This record gives sequence, structure tokens and C-alpha cells, in this order.
Amino acid sequence: MPICLFIYAKLKAGFRGTKMSEQETRGANEAIDFNDELRYRREKLAALRQQGVAFPNDFRRDHTSDQLHEEFDAKDNEVYWQ
Repeated sequence: MPICLFIYAKLKAGFRGTKMSEQETRGANEAIDFNDELRYRREKLAALRQQGVAFPNDFRRDHTSDQLHEEFDAKDNEVYWQ
């Protein structure tokens, strides 16, 4: 199981610093909800893939990191915290 799904399942089950003996066991309804969530995400991804932008990357940079360092490294921190 990928770690993100593991963490999601633990949070959904109420795992927030409680001992294992104090946690409620997951019922069938919670498992169904989790499966519904996975199905919804897969359907959403399929719709995005149909549009040709499953993982869009539509931002455009204005500056490179070298340009930013050149412009801002010489300035004092007080300039930014006014």
C-alpha cells in the first residue's frame, strides 16, 4: 500500500495519537467510503487524460534562479520585512 493511502486510512480511522487499543475498528461502511474515494479519483484522472492534460503544467517562469539571486542576494533583509 502506498504511504499516502496508508496515512489517509489511518487518519480516517481516527489515528491521531491514540493507542491502538483505543482506536475503533473500521467497519464495512468506512471501507466502502474509501473505495468510493478511490473510484472517484480514478474517474477524475480518466476524464483529465481524455482531455489530454492528466498532469497539467501550464505555468511559465518569468525569471531563472540565477536572475533572482543576482537581483535579491545583495539586498539587506530589512528591505523585505518592512
